Amino acid sequence: MRHPLKWLAAIVLCAGMAIPASPAQAKVPGPNGRIGGAMWRRAMLVLAVALAVAFATPAYATVVDHGSFTSEEHFGPMVVNDMPCLEGKEFVATGAEFIRGNFVDAGDAGFHFFQIEKHEGTAVPADGQGPTYIERGNTDVAVFNTRTVSGVFTFTHVINDSFVAFEDGKLVGGATIRIHVVEHVVGTDTDGDGVPDSVKVEFSKPKISCA
Repeated sequence: MRHPLKWLAAIVLCAGMAIPASPAQAKVPGPNGRIGGAMWRRAMLVLAVALAVAFATPAYATVVDHGSFTSEEHFGPMVVNDMPCLEGKEFVATGAEFIRGNFVDAGDAGFHFFQIEKHEGTAVPADGQGPTYIERGNTDVAVFNTRTVSGVFTFTHVINDSFVAFEDGKLVGGATIRIHVVEHVVGTDTDGDGVPDSVKVEFSKPKISCA
């Protein structure tokens, strides 16, 4: 098996370490569930790409392999109750998820993976009381790189999101919800076997502003 696959399997495990902090609920627009769910889906996608590349080219191939991907998924209406700052309150949510990305396998030189995930959504109070929230300006970016010669891999994940409140057709400025998350993983292979001997995980807890 090629060394990039070993690196990526390691990063999947590292990414998985962060999942328990947030419930992994696929296709749930509430950010509390989506932070964990997106991380798990991303890790699985990275591994899938690695598997395809690993079996498509021989070990230490010098031929560069590359590709791109896109996906689009729509959901709702569905009832959710995990909106940050409003936990427990039920909303009827509709929305969509758009993903695009690319990868480059440079053989001995290393491996690069990039993905950007965008969301749009609307959450209407199920009881008709309070503002409706519109998701705007969401970006969820993941970047993974390996450097075979130096034995270093890095994985960075950044989420920026906001839910803008409207009531009776008017903006409720003081009710905007903002979310910011940063995760960074660095691994080092010191003996050249393609498996990281040390892994450093740096991440900030989700920063959520309720006003």
